[in-house]
Amino acid sequence: MKTLLMTLFLLYVSAAAAQTVEKSESASSPPDVLAGMWRGPWESRSRNSGEMEIEARTVDGANVQGRMRASFLNSTNCSSAWESLSGVRKGDKFFARYDLRGSCGKVDVVFSLQGDVMAGAWANEYGRSGTFRLIRQ
Repeated sequence: MKTLLMTLFLLYVSAAAAQTVEKSESASSPPDVLAGMWRGPWESRSRNSGEMEIEARTVDGANVQGRMRASFLNSTNCSSAWESLSGVRKGDKFFARYDLRGSCGKVDVVFSLQGDVMAGAWANEYGRSGTFRLIRQ
């Protein structure tokens, strides 16, 4: 009987310890609201526009890592291949940069998320700027 009680006690303690570990792991790492693939239109203050795709995630709660690519309605010498994207999260805003080379150059983006919508603005090193609205895929 003593052995049975000791075994039940050890099983109870083990189960309680496992629940504590699960709770502390989920509390220390909130879900990554940025993680995934996003796709949608971008527009510029000039006449060009197109489609944009971003695949990104937040690392350590604040650093943004990923890749992006854009297509262009009008012909351009900017990259349409996947390019590296990196940045930071500050509060509910994300700040990131990528390089499309050519006449697009380095591009800074600032965006926020509302559910499955990523909306923001972009500006390149040559003074061109615009907006984008992407949907989680």
